[in-house]
Amino acid sequence: MELIIAISYTDGMELSEIEAFMTIQLVGSCTKAAEAMHLSQPAISRRIELLERKLGVPLFERLSSGIRLSEVGRAFLPHARQVLAAIEDGHAVRLLIEKLRDEQDRQEI
Repeated sequence: MELIIAISYTDGMELSEIEAFMTIQLVGSCTKAAEAMHLSQPAISRRIELLERKLGVPLFERLSSGIRLSEVGRAFLPHARQVLAAIEDGHAVRLLIEKLRDEQDRQEI
C-alpha cells in the first residue's frame, strides 16, 4: 500500500535541513550525523526541528534506543534524495561550463 501524504509549508526548506535529514537516516543518529557534518548535535537537532515544523509532520521517531524514520520520513526520503541529486547535477554542469569557458579562453589567446 502506497502512502500518500499532502505536505504543505509556508517557509522554504533549507538545503542544510535536507542534508541533515539525509545524514541522520544514513548514519542512524543525530550524534553521528553531527560528527559527519562537522556540526554540534544541537545544530543538527535544530535543523531537523525546523524541517519538521515547515512540513508539519515528524520525520523521525525518537526511541530510547535511538532514532528511526517515521512513515512520513520514509515517504519524504526519495524526494530528499532527488533534491540533493539535482543540486549535485547543477554543480556538475557549472563545473563543465567553467571548463569549457577556460578552454575557449585559451583558444582565443
